[in-house]
Amino acid sequence: MTPDDLPDEATPADRAKSKAVPIGRPFRACHPRDLLDQVTALCRYRGIEPVLSREMLDLACEAYFLDDKVSQPPTAPVRPRRKRRGDVEVQ
Repeated sequence: MTPDDLPDEATPADRAKSKAVPIGRPFRACHPRDLLDQVTALCRYRGIEPVLSREMLDLACEAYFLDDKVSQPPTAPVRPRRKRRGDVEVQ
């Protein structure tokens, strides 16, 4: 079940659990506190009064429950280093 499948009356805890479970993370007792800290920090950053809305909770969950299998940045090709004066060639 994804957050979009939840009924309108779903609790914030149900919404947060629906974000954690698909990536294989069990919902732990510390998650509500950590998510509220994320929401507070996000509101502070935006310069608004802290409020627990669906949007803020979803943004906090996206930041907190990262799926490391999906969120890896693409690997950039490695360029060879330019030769500098004084470099010794190794064969």
